[in-house]
Amino acid sequence: LHIVFCAYRAPWMIHRVMIWWLCLLSIAQVTAAQSTTRDWGESYRLAEKTLKKLSKWQKSKLVRGVGWQRWQLTPGFYVGTITGTKSAGLPWLKMQDSGNGFRAMLQQTVGTTVVWPCPLALASTWSDEAVLAQARAIGSEFRGKSANVMLGPGLNVHRIARGGRNFEYLPGEDPYLGARLARSFVEGVQSQGVMAVLKHFGFNEQETHRDDVNSVVDDRTAWELYYQPFEAAIDAGAGAIMCSYNKVNNTPACGNHDLLTRDLREKMKFKGFVMSDWGATHSTALSAGLDMDMPGFDRFYSFQAVSAAKERTSLNDSVRRILASMYHLRLDEGDAGCVPPMCMHQLAEELRTPKHVQLAQDIASKAVIMLKNERDVLPLKSSKVRKLGIIGSAADSLYQGLWKIMKGLPEGDVYSGGGSGHIHGSNHHLTTVLQAIVNRAKSEGVEVLSANTTFRHENTRPLGMLKMEADVLVVVCGLLTIESHDRPNLSLHPADAHLIHEASLAKPTIVLLMLPGAVLMPFRFQVSGILLQFYGGEASGHAFAAALFGDVNPSGKLPLLIPENVEDTIPPSTGHWAIYSEGILTSYRNQTRNRRAAYPFGHGLSYTTFQIRLLRMLVDQDAWSSHTLQTSSTPLGSPGRLGPTKDTLVSLEVRVDNQGHVPGAEVVQAYAQFPKDVRAPSLQLRGFRRTSILPPGGHEILYLHFNVRDFSCYSQQDGWRVQDEVLMHLGSSSLKLEKAISLNPQVKTSPGPWGTEVVPFAATPIPTSQVTTQPITAASPAPIGPGSGAAISPQVTTSHVLDQSGKPESAVPSEASDENNWILWALQPSLLLLLLLAAAICIRGESDLSDSEDDSKLPPELLDAEELPKWDYSYTGAVGSEMSPLVDGPVGRERWHAPL
Repeated sequence: LHIVFCAYRAPWMIHRVMIWWLCLLSIAQVTAAQSTTRDWGESYRLAEKTLKKLSKWQKSKLVRGVGWQRWQLTPGFYVGTITGTKSAGLPWLKMQDSGNGFRAMLQQTVGTTVVWPCPLALASTWSDEAVLAQARAIGSEFRGKSANVMLGPGLNVHRIARGGRNFEYLPGEDPYLGARLARSFVEGVQSQGVMAVLKHFGFNEQETHRDDVNSVVDDRTAWELYYQPFEAAIDAGAGAIMCSYNKVNNTPACGNHDLLTRDLREKMKFKGFVMSDWGATHSTALSAGLDMDMPGFDRFYSFQAVSAAKERTSLNDSVRRILASMYHLRLDEGDAGCVPPMCMHQLAEELRTPKHVQLAQDIASKAVIMLKNERDVLPLKSSKVRKLGIIGSAADSLYQGLWKIMKGLPEGDVYSGGGSGHIHGSNHHLTTVLQAIVNRAKSEGVEVLSANTTFRHENTRPLGMLKMEADVLVVVCGLLTIESHDRPNLSLHPADAHLIHEASLAKPTIVLLMLPGAVLMPFRFQVSGILLQFYGGEASGHAFAAALFGDVNPSGKLPLLIPENVEDTIPPSTGHWAIYSEGILTSYRNQTRNRRAAYPFGHGLSYTTFQIRLLRMLVDQDAWSSHTLQTSSTPLGSPGRLGPTKDTLVSLEVRVDNQGHVPGAEVVQAYAQFPKDVRAPSLQLRGFRRTSILPPGGHEILYLHFNVRDFSCYSQQDGWRVQDEVLMHLGSSSLKLEKAISLNPQVKTSPGPWGTEVVPFAATPIPTSQVTTQPITAASPAPIGPGSGAAISPQVTTSHVLDQSGKPESAVPSEASDENNWILWALQPSLLLLLLLAAAICIRGESDLSDSEDDSKLPPELLDAEELPKWDYSYTGAVGSEMSPLVDGPVGRERWHAPL
């Protein structure tokens, strides 16, 4: 309207033309910014044109890496490099590890980027928004280093609790959790013009004998458990996939037609290209679906090999896919950056920013999981604690040096695990746990004493003396792990276990754990508090200190199960066969293991208490009934979609109340049970929503949407089938669940396309202390749904949200659904057309309007602009209301009021 007004008032026609041109240019820039990727159809059309211009030699260079002499990387090259073709406008592909962050491989590059929380720590946040923010930041670091391909994220679902690379894998132990977060990660990385490479496909769940172990997996286990994160990332537009070292059902993964062509391309509809893991190519396997050989020093993808008569058609197919992925990410546009080996300057570029450092601290704090808080020993206050004792070698552990390696791979440390996923940081930027606690304790008036730490500070003293002086003891423990090796056991170091035992006999003891995955915790009965952080990066110390003193209310949830004993876990195969005989009954899906877990999947305590209540449910009876009559050999939609989507069958409206005395956030978890499928687990995660930081007494209304895929099970005989009976459990962990909600297509509802039925439900909050909370009586909510004139929206935070400390923070969209992006894209051409039409009308009206600035000549609606009605943005209820801009009608945590 402002531009229309300016155009009308412009004194000369040339001014009006310039105004409209600037307007259209701005829209074009906004459109380009939103359009990070090209449509796959357009990408393939461009690829086909370019393919016709390339010679055989140029094609062969696109399928084979350069820059390595055996296992020695040439300085100035990236971990993976594909030669560009200037005449065809093709950039070099410059690939670097990993989904954990940018890997430094030269001394001058150490400490130039942030050491981020590892992917398993990200999974502990159960936050789409946190994953998206970190992925964007890492993507920008890659771009700043002139890398345009990220060798990550790792999307293998944990099977082996001792897995050496479990800290690298975003899904933890659950496919739905992995699918949800994988979408956000891929979107975040690729929004920066960096191609995401999904790894390691497939069934690479152990490091023991990883080069030649044969994973034997049935179809149901593959599709319902291990494929889902990859499917979701493919649906999000991922450009490439990395196949793994191991065999799958007797055939090497990187030459497996069933894996790479039948399942990946034909059933999952993957449009990008497949590259090998480094040294995982065993043959010239273009026809099987392996498009690119990495790092390229073998002869399998030499010019002679790929030019053989039997490979000519397959070579064109592979090159076409590689080109399409380039165009999909728009790598042909803009500055392509340096050309190896002339990249030393870019690789050494300093990219640490205060914004990224703060983001790492915020995410690490959100990832802290409080497993135990007996007698409210936490948070620490000077009224209860005057002297605090810190012990344990991990308390002041430093980063490992660049040349601290094992079998050619970085050994790692308690901030970032070992292997190709290790991020080398500078100790200059590191604040250890001990230092962070000392700094924070000063402002609280608490004196910190230390013993049995690696380095001394001014209050170091013998352990015996410290145990007598301190009011509370904190033991900081860590475990190391490295790629190519699984952990030998699930125990803490004997020295740390001994320290915990000694401390617990003397004083109230709090254990801080810095871990790569699950551990046994026989000590949990002896200590008063346990805080867990999966490798939290450089912000680990800050996150622990903030949680200990209550600056941040812990809100992390376990993305895996903490077992009671080693017999409740699956050990790595010590031979050359890994038979997945347990099927999908791993982790909490095995009810025997879930019931006797030390800490169940999804568990995480808080300094406040929450009540979860189901307000109502909405069922699309016709759609559900029609789907139950069908079976399909291909997946019924992609997993991990936030919704609502066009195939949504059931929606639940849930209210979460903060009944405690401090601000906090809760994660509502929804587990489905399919009674008619006798082989299905008794519980499967099918939805979750994380609240904003709710003030004491505040509440939030969340929506959980379940689509066709969420209610589907796979069988070898029928393929995919939608279940017609579902028991849905709501709660705050896989064990803290309320009585099941029975759902079926015939559920009794009121008339309308979306019938509604109010279901009484009062969830018991997880006790985080000895405080007893009273249930709150729910107000009678107004009807919702398309049939009632309102709508169900995804969670979108708009204002009055509290930050981790309980103070108001600026409005930031929280976990908004990508499913509604099509609306924005649909509106853009319409908006552009309207503006063009307005410009034409404005210019044509030149003869009808004087160039005078006399207001009397202006249209009446503009003369009366100051009299336009004002919107009333008042709202009722708790702080933290929301309104979705992508649906019809105001909805959210509270109802907004505005004149119609």
